[in-house]
Parts: sequence; structure tokens; C-alpha cells
Amino acid sequence: DVEDLDRLERSGNYVAEPKMDGIWAACMNMGCGAIKRVVSRTGIAKNVKLLTLPNGTIVVGELCYGQQDSVERRKKLWHDVLDVFDILQVAEIDVTEHDDNGRRTILEETHGGWSDDLKMCFPLVPRWTDRFAERFTAQHEGLVLKQVRGRPEHRYISETRNPYWYKVKKLISVDMVLMSYELSTAVSHIGKGIAKNVTCGVYRGGTLVPLVDVGSFSVAEKKMIVTDWERLKGTVVELNC
Repeated sequence: DVEDLDRLERSGNYVAEPKMDGIWAACMNMGCGAIKRVVSRTGIAKNVKLLTLPNGTIVVGELCYGQQDSVERRKKLWHDVLDVFDILQVAEIDVTEHDDNGRRTILEETHGGWSDDLKMCFPLVPRWTDRFAERFTAQHEGLVLKQVRGRPEHRYISETRNPYWYKVKKLISVDMVLMSYELSTAVSHIGKGIAKNVTCGVYRGGTLVPLVDVGSFSVAEKKMIVTDWERLKGTVVELNC
């Protein structure tokens, strides 16, 4: 709640970043032109359209994907977007031994030297040290609070979730109607009857209007959507967004 946000802010041990709407991904220049594929932490490969990074650069961020805010951003720019919040390598030099603040400084300096087009493709996630409660209210998804002082371990450890991060999510419930679904084309899902996302909508003036594509279901739920679609289609569900 607000009191917790104020307490963490007053401690001086945390910074706040907007909670991004997407899929964690590391991205690098493989020497083959535009970046066309990224792999998430869980090993899921996504086809993308991103500009190439400078040689020897590896960044970490959230690939815009799935939820409505991400869809709108991609439509506006006509290409994919990776919101960058960390950097692992610059000019083939490993920087993972630096602490969070050190890597952030390197990231800001590196990002500042990129072209405007590259910055639009890889926007820098802002970082704040003040007004946590106010910023939480203003953000679409919420905040991620990162402990940057008083930690026993600051070095970047790959393939792990950072235990010193706290996600502060907004929870808004909306009743919507299940309208249709799209089958997943992920390699591990082909032929298994697993939904990629479900289109949900609301009635306006007696007409059912699609509003959002929802993909944040468990694999079991995505299988049930396909197998029980005749029963589920047209039902009203409560969505947390």
C-alpha cells in the first residue's frame, strides 16, 4: 500500500522503475542485420522486428507483447519495442561484475550515444528515487522497486529472478465477454491445442465490441479454452488488468 511505498522510499535503499508490460528478454547483435528473434528467460522464442544493436552489446529488458498497452505502442511505431533496464556487455566487454548502479551508469552513457531510431526501438526504462506513491498512481502497470543498497550480492546473475526486486502491481477488475481465441504457434505448443490469446469485449449499444487480447493464462487454462470453447464462448469473465 501507499505506506509501504513511502517506507521503502524513505529507506534510501530502493529505486523505482515502471513495471513494463511484456516478456523478459536479452538481446544482442548476432552480426546478421536486423534482430528478428529473441528468446525469453523461459526459453520461449519470439519473432520480432528490431533494429540491430552496436557490435558487442547485450541489453536486457521487456519485449512489448500481449497486453493492450504493448499492442498500441507497436502499432504506433510499426516495429517491436524492447524497454531496456540493464546492460551486460558493451563493445564485447563484460560489465556484469559491476553493481546495479554501476551498470545503470554504463547503460545510460551507452544509450545516450545511440541514434534516435535506435532509442525508439530500445527505449530506456526510467529510474526514480522519489515520489514512489505518486508514480505508482501514474503508471499503467505499477512499479518495480529494486534494492540497490544494503544487499550482499550486486553482481548480475543470469537465468535468475532477482530476490531484491519487488513488483507493485495495479489490480483493476473488469467484466468482459469471451469472443474468440487464437491458437499458439510456439514450437512447443504446435499440435497440442493451446491458445495463444483470447479476444474479450463488451456490449456497446447492443453490439459486442472486441477490446483486448488476453494471453496471461496458465498452460492448463489455455488448453481448457480450446477443448471447452463451445461451452466458454460468450460467457462473462472477470479480468484483472
